[in-house]
Amino acid sequence: MSTQTRTASLPSYVTAQEKRIFDAIIEVLQHQVLPTVKDDAAKTAADLVVRLLAYLREGRTDAPLALCVGTGLPESLAQDLQTLSGIPQPADERTVVWAESALATVFAKLNTADAHSPAAMFTRQLALHERQALDQVDEMTKGGTAETYQGGRAAARAEKRGSKMDAKLDRGSLERFLRTTEEFGPDASISEFGVIPGGFNKQTIFCTVDSATTSKRLVIRADPFPNPTGFTVVDEFPILSHVTRMGLVPCPKPIMLVNEKDRFTAPFMIVERMAGILAGNELAKDPTAAQRFSRELASALASLHAAPIEEIVPQVPLQRLTTRDYVRAEIQRWYDRWTRWKMRPSPAIESAYAWLFANIPRSERAPAFVHGDAGFHNILVENGRLTALLDWEFSHLGDPMEDLIYCQPFVEPIGQWENFLAAYRDAGGVEFDASCLKFYGLWPSVRNGSGCNALFRAFLEFPDPDVRFAVAGTTFVRRYELDILERLSRDE
Repeated sequence: MSTQTRTASLPSYVTAQEKRIFDAIIEVLQHQVLPTVKDDAAKTAADLVVRLLAYLREGRTDAPLALCVGTGLPESLAQDLQTLSGIPQPADERTVVWAESALATVFAKLNTADAHSPAAMFTRQLALHERQALDQVDEMTKGGTAETYQGGRAAARAEKRGSKMDAKLDRGSLERFLRTTEEFGPDASISEFGVIPGGFNKQTIFCTVDSATTSKRLVIRADPFPNPTGFTVVDEFPILSHVTRMGLVPCPKPIMLVNEKDRFTAPFMIVERMAGILAGNELAKDPTAAQRFSRELASALASLHAAPIEEIVPQVPLQRLTTRDYVRAEIQRWYDRWTRWKMRPSPAIESAYAWLFANIPRSERAPAFVHGDAGFHNILVENGRLTALLDWEFSHLGDPMEDLIYCQPFVEPIGQWENFLAAYRDAGGVEFDASCLKFYGLWPSVRNGSGCNALFRAFLEFPDPDVRFAVAGTTFVRRYELDILERLSRDE
């Protein structure tokens, strides 16, 4: 494949001199500033800044695909795109518009094409081009943010004391509020307070609250402000209440929901702090612990999926819908949000939604309540035992295969996938359906890519912009789009 690029017809947003300046800033941040930063929240923020600078350095200031701006599209791919789409490339500077339209036309063919079709082969080459571009950014950041968010955040970071999340919900305001509640009483005091860095949809505080008769280790999950995705602890709190009441899955016991707009700018909930650390690669080092953990996770999900859905979601319609109906409704819910959130066209995400609507699995499986985000970044373990499944904001009624296939990339690296499936069946779970692999393998990237656009819109439209939202809308969204391209173009 030729590496020659069409720079003559593509706009250049960053000059060579500006790139040199970006390089110098990144170098100083990485090698002089970051090594001296001790506060974990500040380190996470600095990592995000480095990644954002690396993105800007590449000149991709507003496009989700490298081919649309900056270095351009390799000549061979530009020609293939023109041939496959049937849309001639203009000679003027409207290349971005042409690329979006041409890509949408080619990607639409993936709905009925096999992995050897010209459209699929082109998409794989395009994905390779984009992966190389993103790898250049990763090389400049040398892990950085990627290490912060992949595989879960280290539990040691949760021991940082004296941090401050937000002036709107700091140690003092929280302590004053707790003293007004019946749960904690007027003598309540906070002896430990800190922020768990990372996360985009919620902000997480840990604290220890002491009173005359007790000491409680707590976690606070707070909605961001603004809350661009609309997922709120107001909805998550009753789900946690029902799940813990039924004893379905180990998860934090909800203690209090606070939604006082006259006192705090965003709702938050207080839950018990569970023992353990985030599951990760350390399980692969201990086969016995990995086996024990995988069986416990499988049993927990089987229990959740077998539970009567009307007991978890009391408002479920009496006239029961099919599993396909619930899956379609969930995709439609996200698609409606995507159409409101998107900052610019994304042929990858649009085509993925079209493919999903056209390929909803046909199954006689009964609908189940699914967690929707059961990865190691949301699972606590202690000595190889599952202690908690966290973050239920994506939970909904749907197909149990969604949870199983979401778990697969986390469970396989520790060598426990077959053991996991056997334990799931033994605990009463339904038979694994491999025909759903492409569908539910694609879905998380479509969902998360859509959410990244919501975060970026909030970054651009609200005062006091959050750098996390900028990184999500520029760098992370492209990772999700890359995964979409790779999955759409192959058979599974």
